[in-house]
Order: sequence, then C-alpha cells, then structure tokens
Amino acid sequence: MLIFATHENLSALDEQRRRLTGQNAALADRKMVVIEVIGNRVTVYGQDHDIDPAALKMRYGIDESQTFAVLLVGKDTGVKLRRAQPVAMDEVFGLIDSMPMRRREMRERSE
Repeated sequence: MLIFATHENLSALDEQRRRLTGQNAALADRKMVVIEVIGNRVTVYGQDHDIDPAALKMRYGIDESQTFAVLLVGKDTGVKLRRAQPVAMDEVFGLIDSMPMRRREMRERSE
C-alpha cells in the first residue's frame, strides 16, 4: 500500500493512519507493506528509507497538484486501487482476499 501526501499535517493522512492502527496482523497475513511518501520523505513501516520519492510519484502518476492519494499495488506491480481520500481497510482487505493468488494462499492454508 502506498500513501502519498504533500505534507505531514494533512487530515486525510491522519485519517488513513488511524484506519491502519491495529491492523498489523491483517497486514502481515496478506504480506502487505505500507509505504508513505510524505513530501520528499519515504518511510516503510514508519522507518525512513532511501527510496527516491520522485521516482515513486512518477511511476504511479502522482503529480504535484495531488495533496493525498492511497494506492494498493499488487505483487504484479499493477495498481489495484487508487483513491484520493482515505480508504477503509475492510475494502482493501476484501479486494485483496478476492484476488486469485490470495484465494489460493487461503485455500492451501486450510488444507
């Protein structure tokens, strides 16, 4: 999951972080990584990272006029969900759980 915000004090960013609170087990179960691109700073799971923020913005079509965006990027690197406002984690998890690769993983676990 990629979260883009122009600056740290953005209410949409605060809301998305609130929605992620307490979701560590669900994120881990789905092998999800949360990457935040806030201005020119990139964090992965809250730790600073040396990923180039401009490259991420260019790759995923985020221009300077966008103040906030959430993208769900699949293992195939394709964008599965793109929102300009905070997204409910139930929606994200439901989308992931409906994907063929995830359904196969869940089936293999239950066997």
